[in-house]
Amino acid sequence: MSTNKPIESRDTSIDEVTFARFSGHYLFSDSDFLLARARAVTAARAMPYLSEFSLNTGTYFLLALACAESSPTINELSQILLISDAEAELLVDELERLFLIARRPDARNKNGVVVTATPQGEDLFAKARETLTTMEHDPLQQLSLAERKQLADLLGRIAF
Repeated sequence: MSTNKPIESRDTSIDEVTFARFSGHYLFSDSDFLLARARAVTAARAMPYLSEFSLNTGTYFLLALACAESSPTINELSQILLISDAEAELLVDELERLFLIARRPDARNKNGVVVTATPQGEDLFAKARETLTTMEHDPLQQLSLAERKQLADLLGRIAF
């Protein structure tokens, strides 16, 4: 779908010499650092795949929420994605220009607006999600299914 040059995969590994030199550093066992690095690793691996659909991590996550039955408001998007309302508006504008989402009146608030995926957006999201779940070199592949569930449960406790 993208007409831009695809994003090349970024090497997220650390060479053996560097790892040996720094593996004893407190950061290598610091939860905050490890969460930040794990986030950077997964984003770096996903970006080349998402760019094939003219998406980045922000627009992918927003599109995922717009595909939900409970169509989110801008404020709900900003709360869930931990971005400002203005940043959420920019992401919505970007996806709206691609005809992947639409703003609709909020049935719960006569002055409010919700964001919903268009049929084209739902189709593209399904394809992008399938691509991500089958991508090569998925950092989570080294975890068992039980470990992935445990990780998601633990991260959910931290995130929400």
